Amino acid sequence: MIGTSTLGVAAFTGSVSTDVMVLGALLVVLVLLTLYSGAAQAVSIGLASLFAPVLLIFAKEAAFLSAIPLDTPSYERTFLLILFALLAVLFKLMTRDILHMTAPMQAIIAGISASCLVLLAWVSTPVLADWFRFGPTITAIFDASFRFWWILVAFALFGFSRM
Repeated sequence: MIGTSTLGVAAFTGSVSTDVMVLGALLVVLVLLTLYSGAAQAVSIGLASLFAPVLLIFAKEAAFLSAIPLDTPSYERTFLLILFALLAVLFKLMTRDILHMTAPMQAIIAGISASCLVLLAWVSTPVLADWFRFGPTITAIFDASFRFWWILVAFALFGFSRM
């Protein structure tokens, strides 16, 4: 009979945690984006996700940005997303001629490393962690004690994906 099956999308999503669904969606989007436009897209997203929170910290002390109230979480989040978009475009322009063609395996590797960097930046940035907080397992894996190794491995995978 149609409609009496207990196996379906609702049963599947009920057994999978939200963290896994968010990570899987991020990975699929970045791999497809890399397949479509080359590894430069994944590299630019990965680099922008690392540098945008650092620039946000510097922007809070900048002379000409005192008119923007970066003390409220909504303004801080919006400014961070604008910084991320601008940096992603800038890094895409910087790597456009270097990384234009990507094979499927290279796209998967670049998508995984970009996903790691985006997730690392998300867990490490307090304003984003307040917006969506990952579970204790993901937070422990991408905690400050492993941050150096995730960045090192992600950059090594980016370098490997260019070969």
